[in-house]
Amino acid sequence: MPEGYEKQSIEMMPGAFKHLKLFVPDPYDSILSKLERNDSKDRDDARYLFQSQKLDVQKLRDRYESFQHARTLCPEWSGVTIR
Repeated sequence: MPEGYEKQSIEMMPGAFKHLKLFVPDPYDSILSKLERNDSKDRDDARYLFQSQKLDVQKLRDRYESFQHARTLCPEWSGVTIR
């Protein structure tokens, strides 16, 4: 997951449980994590998530650029292009 994803996580079903809170990554961070793995299934999932949620491509690009330092930690990112 991209660094700092916890701050942007979204609580699912707030108040549904007395002693449990469920959080999921926001869609942009979820896509970035799938692109990092760069498996065909993950690319398909990322494409579906992007299209079904009608996400903003510029926001995804900006988020990707803000995590540029991840390229140093994960060389596989060097070939990822956000169109």
